[in-house]
Amino acid sequence: MGIYVFLHDSYADWELGYILPELVQHERKPVTFGLRKTPVGSLGGLTVTPTLSLDEIDVASVQALILPGGLSWKDFESTALDELVRQLNARRVPVAGICAATGYLARLGLLDSVAHTSNSVAFLKERAPGYSGAARYQNKMSVSDGGIITAGGLGAVDFTYDLLRALNIGDTVYQETWYRAFKHGEEPRDSGKLEQATSWSNVINLETLTFEDD
Repeated sequence: MGIYVFLHDSYADWELGYILPELVQHERKPVTFGLRKTPVGSLGGLTVTPTLSLDEIDVASVQALILPGGLSWKDFESTALDELVRQLNARRVPVAGICAATGYLARLGLLDSVAHTSNSVAFLKERAPGYSGAARYQNKMSVSDGGIITAGGLGAVDFTYDLLRALNIGDTVYQETWYRAFKHGEEPRDSGKLEQATSWSNVINLETLTFEDD
């Protein structure tokens, strides 16, 4: 069982930068996979070898699927990934896509019947000519509805917040404290919630944090 993260050539690594540490800290270690088990390069210049190839995935073991954005989504084709996403959606397993990955979800028709967001309605129409969900589009950084989580390219923090809630990572106090810290720069000790968010100290311990002069 695990949280599966799809790594593809030119994936947007920063869009995973907030959620991956949270998964590890809460013992929900992510499982990376690719079309093949060969190295892929991120937009930030990282070369990563996925743990699994797509054909090695047991659908029953997937607790959630995360699709980061990236340049390859524009002309992306994989009937195997299409089938995996559709099966997960039918099983009500959370499927999360950010930035260009929302265009892929729109092509599969998964955004037509749920509230969602993206970079813009025009972006979805350009990436998915059959898209018919404009009436359900919301001008928000991230939207979670019906097991589908979507976010625009500037919404990595909000995307992570929705994932924390969908995956029950931490309690409500922890989730809210995390969001206010990373979204608004509000230090947990100033929020009045640090003592309640018991697991927060495992991530950031401001009382023992020290800085050295250059």
